[in-house]
Amino acid sequence: MIIEQEWEEQLKTLKSVLCFLEVSRKNHYYCEDCYYTCPAHPEELEYYWTHSDNKCNCGANEFNIELDKIIILVKQHLNV
Repeated sequence: MIIEQEWEEQLKTLKSVLCFLEVSRKNHYYCEDCYYTCPAHPEELEYYWTHSDNKCNCGANEFNIELDKIIILVKQHLNV
């Protein structure tokens, strides 16, 4: 009985962690000074200064890729 209660508490905690992770995605960095704005930010295209490529340089893409991996692992553990 105690083991079942502990397991239920752990599942509840993991579900809470999963909810937090799912809303923790990073957006591309934006600054009013377009020089510092990430080239992949959607509003970057509105400014006169543009990058030769629109690749992310703020780390959001890499962060979100790792976050997705963690979310997949948690979902696998929860059998979701």
